[in-house]
Amino acid sequence: MNTTREFISVLTEKISLPDIYRQIRVLMDNPNVKIEDFDKLIRADTQLAGSVIRIANSEFFGFDRKVEVLYDAISLLGVGQLHDLLLGSLCMRTFANVHWQTTDYINDFWRQAIRRGIAARNVSRFCRMPPSNQYFTVGFLLEIGHAAMFVNAPELAFKFFQESQQKQCPVDIIERVNFGFDYCRLGADLLRHWHLPQFYPQVIQHHLYPERAVPSIRKETEIAYLAHVFCNPSGTEGHRRTGLLDKHQELLVKQKVNQEIIDHENDVFAMLSPSK
Repeated sequence: MNTTREFISVLTEKISLPDIYRQIRVLMDNPNVKIEDFDKLIRADTQLAGSVIRIANSEFFGFDRKVEVLYDAISLLGVGQLHDLLLGSLCMRTFANVHWQTTDYINDFWRQAIRRGIAARNVSRFCRMPPSNQYFTVGFLLEIGHAAMFVNAPELAFKFFQESQQKQCPVDIIERVNFGFDYCRLGADLLRHWHLPQFYPQVIQHHLYPERAVPSIRKETEIAYLAHVFCNPSGTEGHRRTGLLDKHQELLVKQKVNQEIIDHENDVFAMLSPSK
């Protein structure tokens, strides 16, 4: 398979985004939709309803008043925030029934995703971007292409990661040589296949090379790049300067990110994880 289309075609025989996401998007596109419509739809999915209430009551996502019922939680979040914050939970559910080599691996994968989400949100705040939890979500989804690789071609994906470590060569380069594409392109095309808003695949496709992003989302892509750098345990890619933060500012933001990871990672993981 040397195209993402072929790869995704095989992948969709194994996993698919829960249909409730499509139903949420249909409601969002209806100009006459009411909160009651979202309440009725999400209430039928007890896992998702529980996640919405936990998110609305969470300290991390920054909502001031506490809620006990789903309707109030949706009203507090707003439809746009509801969509962005549920994406992480629905993606975790999508991959939950896949047979992984170890449970520890997939748990660590999602924890890393949460760390990148925390980092992206902090960078966006420091850069005084309009308040939005879409930065957490785009950070969370940055390596969704790797999750897809580990479903379709786990042995090769692990092999290329190990080769990256041994040669101190960025894994995206090794993937392009061997697969014909890298995890960024695969993740972006997977999100397009799932019909996510174009913001997500556009940022994810170019987050390692934000200078290639279209000007209208270049700043957002630079935010995603810094989130990746701050949370990249391999350190094989080096670090290129962006126009967002100077060296001192990067240090300050990274310290803030590290503290928020300590304070909130476990709670956010529990909040987004599918119920057993």
